[in-house]
Amino acid sequence: MLDALSDQLLPATVSFVAPRAQFAFTEVETRSGREKLMFRVKVKVDATWLAQHEQITKGGMPGMAMS
Repeated sequence: MLDALSDQLLPATVSFVAPRAQFAFTEVETRSGREKLMFRVKVKVDATWLAQHEQITKGGMPGMAMS
C-alpha cells in the first residue's frame, strides 16, 4: 500500500528485507516490543498493474508492505 494511494492494495512481491530493524529501540526483550519493530523492504509491483496506473505511481514512493 502506498502512502499516496492508501485506498488501494498493490499486487507485489518482496525483493529485499533489511537485515536489521529500524525505527525501534536497539534491543527489544519483550514479545510486544518485537511486534513493533519495522524493517525496510523493497517490493516489486506487478508490471501489468503499474502499466494501468502509470499516471499515479512513481518509483520510490513510500508505503507499507504486509504479508
